[in-house]
Amino acid sequence: MEMFNLNTKLIQLHSNTKRGASMFLLDVNHPEIMNFINAKTDFDKGYNNLRYANISMVINNKFMDKVYSDEEWDTIDPSMKTANASLLPSELTFKYK
Repeated sequence: MEMFNLNTKLIQLHSNTKRGASMFLLDVNHPEIMNFINAKTDFDKGYNNLRYANISMVINNKFMDKVYSDEEWDTIDPSMKTANASLLPSELTFKYK
């Protein structure tokens, strides 16, 4: 992500009129979703390296059902296609008000 962020920064530095922004998306099923969401909250490393990036998670209806019922959500290991860890949707949503 840092390399893409740097490319966006270079676009902005070499232009007086263009502002660059990158969009990073990760599926809510991915086991590293919490690290992804918190990537910009590490002000020593993340924020400085991702200041030109928008971070979003891709959600689906099953996840939203879990949000409304406050049931655990299983992340899926993309290579093994098996459940990796469980977390509450409230840990992922409504974090920043």
